[in-house]
Amino acid sequence: MTKTTHWSEYWASGQLTSLPADFAANYDGEIAAFWVQQFQGIPEGGRVLDLCTGNGAIALLAAGYFMAQQRDVAVTAVDAAKINPALMARRHPEMEQGIAKVTFIDQSPVETLALPGGEFDLVTSQY
Repeated sequence: MTKTTHWSEYWASGQLTSLPADFAANYDGEIAAFWVQQFQGIPEGGRVLDLCTGNGAIALLAAGYFMAQQRDVAVTAVDAAKINPALMARRHPEMEQGIAKVTFIDQSPVETLALPGGEFDLVTSQY
C-alpha cells in the first residue's frame, strides 16, 4: 500500500483532521486562532492555497473565516490523496457552505503541482 492509497482510504472515512481524537469537528483553540491570524492579512479578492489539505481542515477554516467577514477570497485545497468533497458535505452538513467555497484539487502531489496563475497571497499547510 502506498502512502497516497493509505491517505485516500483514511480521508474516505470522513475524518476532517488527522487527529480525530483531539479535534472532533475541525481544528479549534490555539491552532484555529493561529490560522485566523494568518487569514487576517489577505486582501479582498485574494487567493489562499492549502497544500497537503487532506479533507480540507485548514481550507475550511479559511473559507469559514472569509464568509463570516463577508470577504471574497478564493481558497484552493490540494492533496496527493483522493478527496471527495461531496462525501464530506454529506458527513458534515454544517460545513456544506464552506466546502462549496473551496476549490479542491485531489490526486496532485505538490512536487508536480502546476496551477494556472500560480500566485497566492497565502500558502498554508498544517502538516
